[in-house]
Parts: sequence; structure tokens; C-alpha cells
Amino acid sequence: LITYLTLRFEIFSLKRKWLIISGSALLIILIAFSRLYLGVHFLSDVIGGFLLGGAWLVTAIFLIDFLY
Repeated sequence: LITYLTLRFEIFSLKRKWLIISGSALLIILIAFSRLYLGVHFLSDVIGGFLLGGAWLVTAIFLIDFLY
């Protein structure tokens, strides 16, 4: 959501936008992998977190665009 808000309300070059998106995606993937590697969560937990987080993200983006 922070990445979306940054890209939505700030002006960046296309190269910088891809850098921000890539960095955010890499961070998300590395955190998910670390949860699996450390044995803190099962794969189903991580997948469920992605799905729940994605649903929350879509809802938040919709509300932000609707209210803004």
C-alpha cells in the first residue's frame, strides 16, 4: 500500500517507478521466504497471507480511489 500511495501521489520517472516496484516486490518475497526458511510458518500460512493481504490491498486501493 505504501508503494501504491508513493507512486500514486508523487511524480517519478518510469525507471524510478520500476525500481520502487521491484524493490517492494523483492522485499515481500524475501520476507515470505524467510518465514518458511526459519520454520516459523507453513507454506499454506504464507500463501494465505498473500491472499488475505492481496484482498486487503485491493480493497484499500479501491476505497482510496473512490474517496479521493
